[in-house]
Amino acid sequence: MAMDKSRIQQKVDLLHNDGPWSRDGLVRNVPISEIPDLIHSEKIPVPEVINMLATKWTKETYTHDEIYGNQAFIALHVPVPVDIVFDYIANVYSFEEYTYSLRNFEHLGGGLYVGDDVVGGPNTKIYLRNEAYRDSGVVDCLSEWDCGDNLWMRYHMRVVDSMPTNRIPGTMLTMLNFKHPFYDRATKDVPEYIAKGRSRTDRPWVGDVWTHFFGAHSIELGNLKKILTARYQKYMNKR
Repeated sequence: MAMDKSRIQQKVDLLHNDGPWSRDGLVRNVPISEIPDLIHSEKIPVPEVINMLATKWTKETYTHDEIYGNQAFIALHVPVPVDIVFDYIANVYSFEEYTYSLRNFEHLGGGLYVGDDVVGGPNTKIYLRNEAYRDSGVVDCLSEWDCGDNLWMRYHMRVVDSMPTNRIPGTMLTMLNFKHPFYDRATKDVPEYIAKGRSRTDRPWVGDVWTHFFGAHSIELGNLKKILTARYQKYMNKR
């Protein structure tokens, strides 16, 4: 059967269309040709780049600081549908279940919650807000100790359907936390409440345990996986 002429014309038109984006939209005042030291195939042959990867950017061993010095990144598979995982992590009260130390959240209004953080002791409050975007599977957890005005402790989480990603039913969950300067006691230009919190002698400062963030959050996301898996399996067994 011959293809409809209108459909043919549509395909021809697509060949002359950059789509929703424009190459010209990338260039502001500095074209690529004026930027030095870019590593492109037009300049450096493939064998040379492979050698660079093997010698310059690959090491047999890495220090803890090289891997986790400025960020803590965790990724794991959860054998539960992506919508269920998203709904769970978007719910602030899930922190009371899967985290090691966050408990007793209360809503202060406008989506801002306050709870207790056992790591800081009985007199440490944590303020928290979840910003959830279902279309992209993103949940940004914004939090901080002692005050709810800045929320500089930020955990960026994302869920994706793992079937098209790696052909495994369920969800790939990632969490990324960057090391904000306020974590570091050496940072001098801080608000008064940060300086006061760091000077307290009845508890540690949250940044004092930064080197353990990857391990601690790995434990917590392990808890999350166990909770969601157990509940989903029970739900499926009842069907």
